[in-house]
Amino acid sequence: MAHHKLSIAALIAMALLSIATANSYTTTITFSEAHEIEHQQQQQRCRQQVQSQGRARLQSCERYLSKSQSRFGREVENPFEEQEQGMRQCCEELRNFEDQCQCEAIKQVAQRAQQQIRGQGIFGGRGESEEVYEKARELPRRCNLRMEQCSFRIVFV
Repeated sequence: MAHHKLSIAALIAMALLSIATANSYTTTITFSEAHEIEHQQQQQRCRQQVQSQGRARLQSCERYLSKSQSRFGREVENPFEEQEQGMRQCCEELRNFEDQCQCEAIKQVAQRAQQQIRGQGIFGGRGESEEVYEKARELPRRCNLRMEQCSFRIVFV
């Protein structure tokens, strides 16, 4: 009889443990989904913020990204200094955006810089576009932004 009561107690304990485990798993899924929804809403807010304010607030960034090393050399006396100044001005513009929106700002300005290169009929093709991408990819680190790395994809033209 004591053995029978012990078996029933063990079964009840296992059932309670199973329920507790299932509830914690459900809570984790709910939290993950809520986090994902919040992340998507934040991305949408950033896209809207950059689209509405970005063109005016990112002019130095667009100039910096759209000027290649070779074209800087033909236009100014000290191309390295000019490029560093352009990068510093771009960093200041990026800092005017919320931390979580800075990657979106870089992504959009890089796309505009590529469109500008295409629109000017600059032939360098893929090399020019790759240079835009490389400079954009380095901006978070060079500007000392909170987001040290941004993941975005730019289509080379």
